[in-house]
Amino acid sequence: MKAYFLTINTLEKFREDIHSNLEDYKTGNLEFVRASDLIPVSKIRIDDIKLDLSENKSSDTDFENIKRFYLAFKDLNDSQATEERLWAGLCHYQPFWSYLTYRWRCETEKNVLDRYFFGEAGRSKFYNGLARLWWYGRMTYDEKSENPFELTEYMCESMNFRGLLPLTLKWSNNKKIYRAYLRTLMNFEKNHKLTQEEHEKARRILNAWGGTILLDSLSDKEISEKIKNYLTKITSQK
Repeated sequence: MKAYFLTINTLEKFREDIHSNLEDYKTGNLEFVRASDLIPVSKIRIDDIKLDLSENKSSDTDFENIKRFYLAFKDLNDSQATEERLWAGLCHYQPFWSYLTYRWRCETEKNVLDRYFFGEAGRSKFYNGLARLWWYGRMTYDEKSENPFELTEYMCESMNFRGLLPLTLKWSNNKKIYRAYLRTLMNFEKNHKLTQEEHEKARRILNAWGGTILLDSLSDKEISEKIKNYLTKITSQK
């Protein structure tokens, strides 16, 4: 399977024409896209991929589709994965139209901008309809683990509190810290289910620690112990 990108001119034209093409985005049949609009990227190898559209509640397929998409695009590097021309190109490429329509109801121009295009890299990593699949996989896939997608599955059980919200914070740019954070929460919750407020406190304290110590200088075990001790403290106060 080939990867495709849009030229700068085509990208800007599609962005300017969202209002005119909104009905196409709503139906998922992007008839305005011509074959000549999509430029193949020969340097990016992609395995054949078929995304899961089987569940009535589309968000229930996130875990399976993160696995499939990340493994199919395993040769993509972090720099390529912040390139809007690539993600917008793939989102306007026929094999993925069905998935984007299935997963997202793009009823407004803002919906289309969020899911089919890619603005500021930090936010768009987890909003673009396809980039989010790759980036969630990138941040949680642990090849050293017996189950490499264990953290991915845990994150997907509560995407907002374990995935999206933590990944908007500065410390989460470091996948080592994020994985240590997520693994500690996962192990802690085997014995004590955390509330939304406790999740928020855990995110905030890690953010606060990042302002006083160099978290990256700590080992995974040290990061985990600090988080575990904090969780034990706040949950024992009930």
